[in-house]
Amino acid sequence: MKHIFGPVVSRRLKRSLGVDLVPFKTCTLDCAYCECGLTDNQTVEIKEWVPTDEVIAELKDWLCANEPPDYITLAGSGEPTLHSGIGVIIDFIKDNYPAIKVAILTNTTLCHLDEVINRIKRADLILPSLDAVSEDVFQKINRPLPDMSAALVIEGLSKLVNNFTGEIWLEIFLSEGINDTDEELFKLSKVVSDLGIKTVNINSLDRPAALPWVKLLSPQQLARAASWFDNAIIITRGQSSACTLRPADLTGAIISSLRRRPQTAEDLSSSLGVDVAEITSITEKFIASGHIHKEIVNNLIFYGF
Repeated sequence: MKHIFGPVVSRRLKRSLGVDLVPFKTCTLDCAYCECGLTDNQTVEIKEWVPTDEVIAELKDWLCANEPPDYITLAGSGEPTLHSGIGVIIDFIKDNYPAIKVAILTNTTLCHLDEVINRIKRADLILPSLDAVSEDVFQKINRPLPDMSAALVIEGLSKLVNNFTGEIWLEIFLSEGINDTDEELFKLSKVVSDLGIKTVNINSLDRPAALPWVKLLSPQQLARAASWFDNAIIITRGQSSACTLRPADLTGAIISSLRRRPQTAEDLSSSLGVDVAEITSITEKFIASGHIHKEIVNNLIFYGF
């Protein structure tokens, strides 16, 4: 399948089937911390980046052959709201599989547009991002296009809060020495408070980043950052549970998953329901053939392209 990956099993979204709506690394931002690497196609052009009918056909095939996931998550290797057919895909899921929840991971850069809000309004959960309020910090960590600003992202977040009836879990990524200062955390917490956002997820470096200067916060630093918010959850490695379903094409599932983000053998084992030793055996063969590489981050071995 070209557009579907997983399911990934996590503490937050339980068993979540991923849907990629744009070609690899098509995004509005070029975030320094992105686990998918640097952005190849940085754009604000909203169009049918991949055929909507093709995505729906793959969803039909997958859902007919497998146990329904808890969530279908529109995310992947770029910004999903760039796809003009995202609303059609959400409608298909909600009209035909109402028991399955729809989640969207977005960087919030297009949420100031009424057309985007209207397309995503039937989702059950949106996880928007806001990493900085100060413009210089936003420019450094999110590396936007010239006409994009922190103020525009906050405007989009405000429009989302005021026009979306589902759940919103705000995602904040913190890099040591960049946006974890008291000044920036104060500004972020004020925006959260003013908008009435009830759930905040605090993230830091968890796997290889696009740029080497991105630094992980220590548990103590993360706890200090979280204390600025009333309802902050610190997202850390090891919060996933084991998947019980083994994919029929294990090699294909591993490659499809690694194409979207670097992962450890333990990550792949958890999401695919396969023993770590078997995962390692397959990935080491791909390393030997030069198809993938491995990198050590935070004393963990990550496999990726």
